[in-house]
Amino acid sequence: MSVCVVAEYPWKAVRPLIGPEPPGMIMCADTLVVEGQQQHPLDLLLAKQYDLSRNLIVCYASSNVDATVRALVRCAGTSNVKRLGEVLRESHEKYLGATELLACVWETGGERQQILEVMPPAYEPRPRTGIVGIGDRAVLERFQEVFREDPSPTLPIEATPEMIENISKAVGYTVDFGPRFPIQKAAAEVVSAFTEAIEDVASPTVALPVHPIMITKEGLTPFQAVLRSAPGEYRTLTTPTDKLSLLNRFKVPRAERDVVPRKAVQLFD
Repeated sequence: MSVCVVAEYPWKAVRPLIGPEPPGMIMCADTLVVEGQQQHPLDLLLAKQYDLSRNLIVCYASSNVDATVRALVRCAGTSNVKRLGEVLRESHEKYLGATELLACVWETGGERQQILEVMPPAYEPRPRTGIVGIGDRAVLERFQEVFREDPSPTLPIEATPEMIENISKAVGYTVDFGPRFPIQKAAAEVVSAFTEAIEDVASPTVALPVHPIMITKEGLTPFQAVLRSAPGEYRTLTTPTDKLSLLNRFKVPRAERDVVPRKAVQLFD
């Protein structure tokens, strides 16, 4: 199993910080894929997000990636999450293994998104809110420990209307301070905790780089992050979308049977 996190923007703790910012989602997944009982890493970065249609994008963690991707390819173009769940169930009944999946669905008009979990063994869509995760439970547990649910203590003091008016009079024009916590800052918080959790746990089936995207009514926007390790030295934590591969083998291998009921982990409200 790999690991994915989806954060509803704004999540509960940061709603007072965003003002008129439009809602969105932050979806973040690792890119490692391993093969066989020996968990041998394949020499590629695997795409674990898949935009099925203009108003449906999913991320997944799987114990039989070929079966998962086969189901996703069959559902390309659909906006019907219930149908996707049925195809996933059929695929795993045939090829075994299991998929944990989170879907981001646009409401009519495209102004707001809804998180749906599609989990084994029933693969029936169920609504979720806040920040939820699937896949490696140790990584998700570590994410909960290091993530700052409310980053407001580190943000600058919010400018009051009186402050804005006084500063504008002093400089001779209207000053716009902008939102205190836009989705870009929210994505940075999620990516920071997500990458730290992956490195701390060091699971054999999860590894950097990760692939984060911001989902708004404007569309999908990849998020890039680097870590400064020394003066002039930087390490890439994320990967561009065009570097990702999608498994689509002609023959799908069978995995071990997995019908354990489970649900996505509620990380934060």
